[in-house]
Amino acid sequence: MWRVWLVTAAGDAVLAEAYRWVGTTEQPPGSNGGPWWDAFGANYGSWCAAFVSMVVNIALGDGSMCQVDSSAGFMLVSNGVSHQYLTGSPGSSTGLEAQRTPDLQPGDVVNYSWESWRWEGVPGQGGYPVCDGGPYDGWTAGDHTGIASSRPDGAGYFYAVEGNTSDGGSQDNGGMVLERQRHISQVCGWWRPVAYGGTEPGDDDEMTEADWSRLTTIVHDQVVTIWREAEMRALDIDRAHEGAHAAGVGIMRSDENANIIEAACRRAMA
Repeated sequence: MWRVWLVTAAGDAVLAEAYRWVGTTEQPPGSNGGPWWDAFGANYGSWCAAFVSMVVNIALGDGSMCQVDSSAGFMLVSNGVSHQYLTGSPGSSTGLEAQRTPDLQPGDVVNYSWESWRWEGVPGQGGYPVCDGGPYDGWTAGDHTGIASSRPDGAGYFYAVEGNTSDGGSQDNGGMVLERQRHISQVCGWWRPVAYGGTEPGDDDEMTEADWSRLTTIVHDQVVTIWREAEMRALDIDRAHEGAHAAGVGIMRSDENANIIEAACRRAMA
């Protein structure tokens, strides 16, 4: 079955540092100026990704953020998106700049796309999200970023601490650090920096023979049981067929089956 990475102490430290900056504004207003650009030695404009890098590097030490645009880390959203899903990228001694996570958890880096997007690349061999249709078709998807501060609820809503946003104006150039409520439908990807201490998914994440055997046994046993019950109750073949069909539908909708299907889908997107 799919292995779920839990948030580490490093992820907790990053989130705690992110909260410390909530309410901070760029100075002077409209300038993009602030401490988030100090690590890069220049003001490059919109600073949501620079904020993420600053927070990670303060919490875990300089150089903890994966190297994307410079040694200081994840500087600009679009370039970060194009790198964060790729393995064997230049400048990465481990062949892995950041780790895709099977479920969004507090402390993870989250990226948003205001455009519709699709996956570009070969499943299992790297890839990244690109804009799907319109004037930006094929461009790397990604308009804004932040640090997740909660897991999505049943309706898909979660919270994230974000730089350069606002509570009533621009979503991605608002000049403030705030905790925002977002929806998973706005997200084109989330990931966990290597410095958090997780590991890359490996062969043990594949569906094993034991997984398949367990699933087929469940299906067989439940269908046969219902068939026999129906047959013994009324010796009614139609009812037995209906019972077997209902059992099959129930199993296909079961948590066991859903977990296996979800794992397969996540591997295809990896």
